[in-house]
Amino acid sequence: MIKSISNISTNLSQTPSHSKSNKLGVVNDIILNIDEYNDIIPDLDVENDTLPKGTNYIGAIRFSHISQGVIDENNFDIAFPYDRNFIRLPLKNEIVELIEVSGDFYYKVIFSHNTPNVTADSTLLESLKDAKEFNEPTPNPIPSYSKNSKTGIPRNNPVKNNKDNVLGDKFKGDEKIHRLELFEGDVLLESRFGQSIRFNGYEGGKSKKDFNPSILIRNSESSLSKNDKLIGDITTEDVNRDGTSIWITSGSRIVNFIPGTVDKNFNSDFKTKPNSFKNYPNTLKGDQVILSSGRLIFSSRSAETLFYSKGNIGIISDSNFSFDLRGGIFGEVKDNIDIITNDKNIFLNTGNGKINLGNKGLEPVVLGDTLLDLMSDMIDAILKQSYATPSGPTSVAPLNQTQFRNIKSKLRTMLSKQNKTS
Repeated sequence: MIKSISNISTNLSQTPSHSKSNKLGVVNDIILNIDEYNDIIPDLDVENDTLPKGTNYIGAIRFSHISQGVIDENNFDIAFPYDRNFIRLPLKNEIVELIEVSGDFYYKVIFSHNTPNVTADSTLLESLKDAKEFNEPTPNPIPSYSKNSKTGIPRNNPVKNNKDNVLGDKFKGDEKIHRLELFEGDVLLESRFGQSIRFNGYEGGKSKKDFNPSILIRNSESSLSKNDKLIGDITTEDVNRDGTSIWITSGSRIVNFIPGTVDKNFNSDFKTKPNSFKNYPNTLKGDQVILSSGRLIFSSRSAETLFYSKGNIGIISDSNFSFDLRGGIFGEVKDNIDIITNDKNIFLNTGNGKINLGNKGLEPVVLGDTLLDLMSDMIDAILKQSYATPSGPTSVAPLNQTQFRNIKSKLRTMLSKQNKTS
C-alpha cells in the first residue's frame, strides 16, 4: 500500500521534488555481519559469486522505494555502498540517495540535519504505518525487475520490521554532537560520533591568510563544546579539550597547547614547570606534531624504538618517572650532568652489585664507620702502650696522651652526614 511521507516529520518537511523522487529510499535494515545477512537475505545461490557466501553483502542495506513523494512499504530492494573504500553506513529510518547501475542499486547517505550524529527521524517507518493520508499509486511507477541482478533476490517481498521507531539495535542519538566549522578549501571527513579529520591550508579568521598546511585529527568532541553550544550550532577542533587529538601543523600557525586537564577558562591542573629545560619554546609553530590524550602507549613489538631530536628533549611530569628493563642502561654524554634533587634523596640499591666511579686505577671505597672504629681502637692501643727497659717497664701511656684523646674525639667528623655506601 502506498502512503504519503509529505507530513511525517518537520525534520523531513522538505519532500524531495518529483523529478528526483525515484532516486530515494528509506532504510529498513543494514547488513553488518554474516548473521544479519542470513536473517535478511534469502538463502539463494548467487551466480558467479566467488566470495564467501554473504560477505559481498556486508555493508548493504534493505530499503523501501520513494516515488514522487510517497513510499511503498510493501516492496523492498537491496543497495550496496557506492564506494566500498569509504563507507558511511546509514541508520534505520534514514533516507538514502540511490544510484542504479545495470539493475543493481548503490546508495549514498543524505545528511539533512544540523547535527552529524542524528540524521534521521526514528519515527519515519512507524508514522507510515499509522498515517491516515493515502495516495493513489503513481501513474509512472518505478521500473519493475523480477530479480536484483547482483543478489538474485525476488522483488516485491514484504518488509519485516521487528521494531520500526528506532535508529538501530544499539545506536542512541546524541544531538549535542556538532558539525565542524568550514574554512576555505578544506577537505573534511566527519563521522556521526564527533571524530574528524580535517585537511586545512588556511586558518579561520579574516586576519589569518598565511598558507599553513595542517592535518587535524580528533577522536571526539569535547564535553565543554557539547554542553555549552546550542543544538545545531557549529564548533571547531580543540587540542586541549577534545578526546585524543593529533595535530600536524606547519608554517606560522601557532597552536595554543596547554598540558593537563584544561577548563573553560583555560586553567590547567598541571603543576610542574619546565624549569630545567633549556630554550623552552615560547610559541608552538613551524613543522610539528602535537599528540594529546588521556593516556599514551607506544609499543615496539619486534624491533627498536628510536627518538631523534635536533633540539633538546624534555620530560615534564606531575608524577614519577620510572623504567623497568631486562637489559642495561648505556649512555654517552658530551657535557655536564647536573641533577638537582631539591633536598630529596638519591638511592642506588645495587644489592651485591658494584658501583665504580671512573674506569681507571680503581680503588675500593672506604667504609666510614668501620674506619672510625679501627682508628678509635688504634688510639686506645697507643694510650695503653708501655715499653720494657733494663730498669723495668715504662709508665702507661705516652706523655702526649692528651693530644691522642683530642684526635679521637674528632674522628666522627670525617663521616658524611648525608652520603652512605655498603
